[in-house]
Amino acid sequence: MKMRRLAVLMLPFLLGGCFQSIASSSTSTEEVPPSSSIPEEEPAKPVDKDIQVSMVSHYNGEFAETEYTDTCHYSDSWFFQDSYTLNSKLALVSAMSGGASYSNRLDNNGRKIASLLENAGFSDIQKNEYYSQGIKLEDSMGAIIGKKVLKDDSGKRYTLLGIFPRNAGYGAEWTGNFNIGEKGFHTGFLAARDEMLRFMKYYISANKISGDLKIWAAGFSRGAAVINLLGGFLAEDSGYFGNDVRIAPKDLFVYTIGAPSAAPTTLSKTGALSVSGPRGEGYSDTNIPVYSYSGSQGNIDFSAERYHGIHNFVAYGDYVTKLPPESWGFTRFGTTEKISYGEPDMLSYLAEVAPDIAEKFEGGKTYLSQLPIKTLDYDDFAILDSGKTISADAMLNERFSTLFDLAQSRAKLGELGYSKALAALLSVIGTDMKGFVDGLTSEIGTLVKAVIANVFAHIKESLNLEDAEAVASGVMDLMDLIGKNVQDRAKYTDQDFLKDLLDFLINDYQTNEKAVARAQKIKDLIPAPYGDVYLNLLKYAKEKEMAPITVDGLVLLLSSYLTANRQDPGCDALVGALAKVFPAQYVPLLGGITQKEYNPEDYPDEISMTKAKLFDVFECFEKGIYQDGELTTSGDEVRYGVLSLGSMFALGSSKKLANLVVNGAIDSNGNPLVSEPASLALLMEDVLGLILPKDEEGYRLPLVEGANKLLEVALKKGETEINAPFISILSENVASLRKALFAVLFKPGEKFSLKQEVDNAVNFVQTMIFVYPAHTHELYISYLKALANPKAH
Repeated sequence: MKMRRLAVLMLPFLLGGCFQSIASSSTSTEEVPPSSSIPEEEPAKPVDKDIQVSMVSHYNGEFAETEYTDTCHYSDSWFFQDSYTLNSKLALVSAMSGGASYSNRLDNNGRKIASLLENAGFSDIQKNEYYSQGIKLEDSMGAIIGKKVLKDDSGKRYTLLGIFPRNAGYGAEWTGNFNIGEKGFHTGFLAARDEMLRFMKYYISANKISGDLKIWAAGFSRGAAVINLLGGFLAEDSGYFGNDVRIAPKDLFVYTIGAPSAAPTTLSKTGALSVSGPRGEGYSDTNIPVYSYSGSQGNIDFSAERYHGIHNFVAYGDYVTKLPPESWGFTRFGTTEKISYGEPDMLSYLAEVAPDIAEKFEGGKTYLSQLPIKTLDYDDFAILDSGKTISADAMLNERFSTLFDLAQSRAKLGELGYSKALAALLSVIGTDMKGFVDGLTSEIGTLVKAVIANVFAHIKESLNLEDAEAVASGVMDLMDLIGKNVQDRAKYTDQDFLKDLLDFLINDYQTNEKAVARAQKIKDLIPAPYGDVYLNLLKYAKEKEMAPITVDGLVLLLSSYLTANRQDPGCDALVGALAKVFPAQYVPLLGGITQKEYNPEDYPDEISMTKAKLFDVFECFEKGIYQDGELTTSGDEVRYGVLSLGSMFALGSSKKLANLVVNGAIDSNGNPLVSEPASLALLMEDVLGLILPKDEEGYRLPLVEGANKLLEVALKKGETEINAPFISILSENVASLRKALFAVLFKPGEKFSLKQEVDNAVNFVQTMIFVYPAHTHELYISYLKALANPKAH
């Protein structure tokens, strides 16, 4: 489970048979094969050697698309030592198993983890159908098991089972991370534990394993949570596998890396040690009946020695390990080893695979370190230090507690759709991030409308305002944000807003040195060559002393600039872009404005003719229309007529908006227009009519409902073949997605302020960028390499 990019989900590969076997194969049946007496298997030749492990890389190139190889030591002798004592070398290879058992486009069926087991001398390596056939069920768990027979110095025989879950690229399995449930165990992790237990029981029976077992199990992230529950089960009761199988707690070697908490602090043995029955049709290797524990009763004692063979590694700053919150009564089995990721030895190893991440943690920084609180400076368009600090831990606790407060309870978190929405969003990002972003931004207007509408919907919900009032309030917040302070909100009009907006974008450049620097930064955000056009337009306005405060004034400025710089490549590109999107049915009107004849033979295509007409229209906007060398219609008249006609066609019944477009803040005689104080809210009614979709009867949807619909449409643009199931979940929970995102991004308990909300979002993102690497397997592996093989400094 990751807060940002996750390993890539693969298209399902439907493979025949019960499960794929690497070293041998086995035929599946609907029933568990009975155990029978067979000749004792000869012990494997002891393995004690360095082995190569191939893992997915988080940092080298496209996420989860590249792999790297590292070396570690493996020895069978470890499993005859005391499992209660931490074995740093076993911990290291266990951590590497996490990176080896990722699913990605290069390895969608467990090639890397199977190779690790083979290199360590395991045989009969088998994957369950969730691993080898594809991911079809929420809360399921891909798993792989291998075995070898060992003999201790006294001649006693053991079967060592290596048991590993799929640790990333979970697909639909991953959505179970947010299936917390109403009480008791984390529901999603428990369901996955039961899938592994049923597969383990099948494997033991299919391979006719009996007698004393030793268990080596390891997992990372979601897999770690499941393995932790599996270890807790095995430490208590081996009766599930039949009376001829014995597992002593001291023979459990369980290592978890970055595990969320999954067990309730108060837990009955019956609840902990019962196993659910099969969930999915066709998955014969987990088609095992329900098991109801009937042994000794009472509650689980998490401090009992029997759990000391379960070692959990938790990094400072790995916020995944702090979820679900301790306040909801969650814990882990076993002992927890805290990792400080600023240690020199660890950073030295981390620098080998991720030098940029290692540099971030130099000097012993951890999530307890004080980070500067940031603020946005809209004069300079820069992120600045506010002079205050907060620890990453405190900030994340604050934000995530808001989400849980929003849900009010474990039950509500799922009931209101927050769990599914967040899980699906992170799954989309993790499965096909590039495809999602490319699709989402393919029609930028669709995305912008969805973002704006959802911000206004958040304002409405936060302040309990009417739709138009909420949008007007947001617009005034925006003006405050850019330094155009609204002194009296009750008297702030649509004309005031237009003037302030044009001042910020154009006019301040002529009088304010900060605006000059700001314009350069805005220009850098605009795609070439249009950024240069914007900056040159500002310089032109200053040179010509043109400071528009109306739409008409803006059109005059643009027309003058484009006419004077018609041959400039940037202007040519800009008008060319306009020509491509100009509605074909209105192209003849352009010639009607200019009163010119256009010979089709002079233009290679319709676009080039449209471009020429547009340039001529801009010239008419500035200079007017001439016939036989005489001015027949002034530029003012041309602009007014075209703006009036355009408003009638484009804006339809949006009378307030049309009036603002045509008249701006002055009438045709240059006198200021008197506008009622509520005109901004009235204007926003018209704006909402343009932005929000309509229902089946043609009526504009209310703000919140319309924002939900727009978000759903935008998300659909980002749908790919791989992420389609998660986009579907998001579409069904868009309202919950908005509420959950704003709850996490914004700071709780404050009166709504757009400036403060934006600063809070910036700080949350900055903090997440800092702590994100704390959950990657490279960081844990680097720490454990330093623990097992410290470098000399």
